[in-house]
Amino acid sequence: MRYTGLLLALVATTAVAKDIATIDPLEFMVSWPDLVGRDVVITKGRVVGASDGMMLLSLPGGNVTLFPPWVDRADLRPLFEHCTSLLTDERCDVGVEGTVGKMLIGNSPQLKGVDFLLTGEVSGAHAMKISREQCELVRAQLIRDATNLKNYQEAMKRAQLAMLDLAALNYQLQHLGGEHDVSPITDRVQKAIDEVSGATKSALATTDHSPGGATAFMDVCGPPPN
Repeated sequence: MRYTGLLLALVATTAVAKDIATIDPLEFMVSWPDLVGRDVVITKGRVVGASDGMMLLSLPGGNVTLFPPWVDRADLRPLFEHCTSLLTDERCDVGVEGTVGKMLIGNSPQLKGVDFLLTGEVSGAHAMKISREQCELVRAQLIRDATNLKNYQEAMKRAQLAMLDLAALNYQLQHLGGEHDVSPITDRVQKAIDEVSGATKSALATTDHSPGGATAFMDVCGPPPN
């Protein structure tokens, strides 16, 4: 089983050994017609609809149909466990190696003889080179991701405080005297309160994975230049 790491999923390189082109997912979807018949490594995609006969690799701009033979059938275990539906999560993010072809029906790419590259250490067979410019682009993205997550969680905290005021107002509406039935209004307000509370709970429970990514990044790129 071979593995591909964090930075391999973010940059495109070309491996010399066995004339295997290592390419990022967006670039593959743009240039795949020129790669028909070649062996490639697509650095990252999300598997959906996993089965023994075929599965799809979801990429920016479209899907790649994956066909056996599977190089290492042991790699199928996590895919069959987590990736058989059409809505999958990060557990189904993999790199793949295979031979590029064209589907007989429709103008879309396929890969045959697929080897799955699960997240981990970079294979020596597909060693990469990364420039200082690429390092700084990845560093900036890690910083943006961490900042965006923090801002999102802070915004949801403020929304929760606003919902407390709305809940108090809703209580007052429910206890108004008079002949008017305000229950349709109070029911809608309560529904909005519940939805925002649920979203806030989910946002605050979101784990910031950037420290692990930052550690892996620093191992490759080191500190920023002076």
